[in-house]
Amino acid sequence: MPEFRNDLESRRARMAKRAESAAQGRSEAEAEARHVEENTQRLRALRLAKEASDRETAAAQPAKPAKTTRRKPAKAKAIKVENLNAEDDG
Repeated sequence: MPEFRNDLESRRARMAKRAESAAQGRSEAEAEARHVEENTQRLRALRLAKEASDRETAAAQPAKPAKTTRRKPAKAKAIKVENLNAEDDG
């Protein structure tokens, strides 16, 4: 009988240790999840504040005039001598 008690006690001790380890792991995971959520909220607030500041800055500056581009005149295309006819001499 003493062997049975020792086995039973050691089994209970192992189960208690596993349960404690599992509880500790859950609490660590919850703490990590809270930390990630807080950091996400902080970064979101910073991003929204920066976007609002950028919008205010852009609204305060005068609008830039539209950029116009000048087109270069088209170059005359060269025609090969073989392709010229007497009719083209005009």
